Amino acid sequence: PVYTNYGLTETTSFATCTPLKMSLSALGSVGVPLFINDVKIVNPENITCKVNEEGEIFIKGANLFKHYINKQEITDAKFIDDWFKTGDLGYFNEHGFLFIVDRIDNMILVGGENVYPADIENHISCLEDDAEAIVTSIPHAILGNEIVLVYRLMEGKSTSVNKWLQALSKFVVKFKLPTKFVNVNELNLTEIPKAPNGKI
Repeated sequence: PVYTNYGLTETTSFATCTPLKMSLSALGSVGVPLFINDVKIVNPENITCKVNEEGEIFIKGANLFKHYINKQEITDAKFIDDWFKTGDLGYFNEHGFLFIVDRIDNMILVGGENVYPADIENHISCLEDDAEAIVTSIPHAILGNEIVLVYRLMEGKSTSVNKWLQALSKFVVKFKLPTKFVNVNELNLTEIPKAPNGKI
């Protein structure tokens, strides 16, 4: 069995985990809070969100770190009444399962609309001949930002941007669709840069 979990370095890696007996209502979630954790979703006005309402994930529990070393100001900014502000956007469904949307600071403002890269990246696996891809943005004179999909193709493959747009449009609303597609080769790279842990 593979269990999905969620946490941060600040929570000693874990804060939630999928239960041993999964239900259909948990599919796509990161499970429920561990017995040592309280988790809540909070909106920008610092009010606890309702079921299925997106907001910042706050965590409290015995596994929380105490402070960032020599960074008291940052530590203070990350806590409200012993609740740690994760910087992650998520929601609880009606069965108490936590779902992650994206990092709050990943948000891209496009023509007044909020776009999270994960909205698009979650569907990249449906693109033909794509090896890996990441969504980012560049400034746009009218919209503020333009959505860009940077990709690396499988060896010996070519692609059709129109095919990719058709595939993505089945899952992604029009204003979230990338308007620019960039092969990593155009950036003089052979692959998309990754952190030491393998994450893009």
